[in-house]
Amino acid sequence: MTLASILAPVTQRVRLMAPRDRWLLLGGGMLLTVFFIHWMLIAPMRQELARLRENVPADRAKLAKMQVQAGLLASVRASSPVGTGVQESLRATVEKTAEQRGLRTALRQFQDNAVSVQFSLDDVEADALLRWLEELSSRHGIRARNVQMELLPQAGWVRATLVLRGSAP
Repeated sequence: MTLASILAPVTQRVRLMAPRDRWLLLGGGMLLTVFFIHWMLIAPMRQELARLRENVPADRAKLAKMQVQAGLLASVRASSPVGTGVQESLRATVEKTAEQRGLRTALRQFQDNAVSVQFSLDDVEADALLRWLEELSSRHGIRARNVQMELLPQAGWVRATLVLRGSAP
């Protein structure tokens, strides 16, 4: 069965209609087509447009608020003693700052986990150790949880065991 064989009786019936009835059928078909296009295409687009007209200003307000908050967060991070950018591990920060202070060679017996690091310092000047601990605290937010110092025979020199803890993220 083909489309032509299905439509043949319909076309035969339309040909037998009076011209006025054919025009009426054609107008009704066109009106039905316009209604169908409106119902399927135009109405959903209008609804979406109305929804966007409501949501876009609200989303812009949210965006502006988020940008203000991002600026505040950036200023807080910039003033934070922990530093900015990629966060180093606690051990890496301790080793790097010890290297900068000339204490790296004295570091011994590292034991570290996610929140603290324990190690020993052999034969280090006490004042240099205290300045280094102050730097760790003020610049990096690393606090000494436990410090044990043993005085050495050489004046001003110590052997120390420390447990340091990083600040909470």
